[in-house]
Amino acid sequence: MIYKHGTDTGGQHDANTVTVSSFQKTISYSEFDLPETITTRLTLDGVLIATGQGTIKKAIEDFETAYLDTDVSVSGLYHDDGATRSPHFLDGGTSISGVRVVQLGYPKGDGAEYATQRSFRVVLETVEDTTSGSGGGESATTSSFEESLSFSGGGPRLVALETISDAPVVQETAFQTAMTIVQSGSAVGQGGYPTVPALLFSRSSEDGAQHRESKRSPKLVGLKYRDYGVSWSYTFILASGMPPTGEPNKPTST
Repeated sequence: MIYKHGTDTGGQHDANTVTVSSFQKTISYSEFDLPETITTRLTLDGVLIATGQGTIKKAIEDFETAYLDTDVSVSGLYHDDGATRSPHFLDGGTSISGVRVVQLGYPKGDGAEYATQRSFRVVLETVEDTTSGSGGGESATTSSFEESLSFSGGGPRLVALETISDAPVVQETAFQTAMTIVQSGSAVGQGGYPTVPALLFSRSSEDGAQHRESKRSPKLVGLKYRDYGVSWSYTFILASGMPPTGEPNKPTST
């Protein structure tokens, strides 16, 4: 088996000098139990074979240049023909971060280390965004959503009047006050901004509604924008009539 990091010869290791000691995929899910990202992590344990300190020094420098200073789109284990990819392969073309090195070290220091060889360990990673959308329009997936309703007023107004020598006196100064209803919430979308929900209560000549909507800049994660945040608040003032009833909108992934 042959391991290649990138497509040029600088990232190709000698045959059978590298072992893929770990290859795992970790899937993250939204609150709707839909997959959002797949993180693939590959751990290499290998050895640089050389004789003499000067030659080993040059091999280490070339090795670190190939992994730390060179952007690559592919990295993985090939069959002995040098062309057939094994299942233990990272493709940066579908990753929001490309192929990135998250660890590089030399875990051994005994025996023939730095005399005829140098053992190394490298951990590589790709992160695939499984949500749809390009970030320019409505989001195909909503990763989080919450909304609340609050009611205040609508009944009589009571006032407590303080007296000079006795307990306060409670008086009703208005038969009915205006009712205030606040519909507010927030949501986060992947691929674009989520759709802001509609007003839960209709407006009439006697009622009014104050609106507030805001959008938050998305985060740039690797090569792709994520977490498009929106928030809203609708304040309804009802001048008369029976208090309306309603429930907040329920979460939906679309």
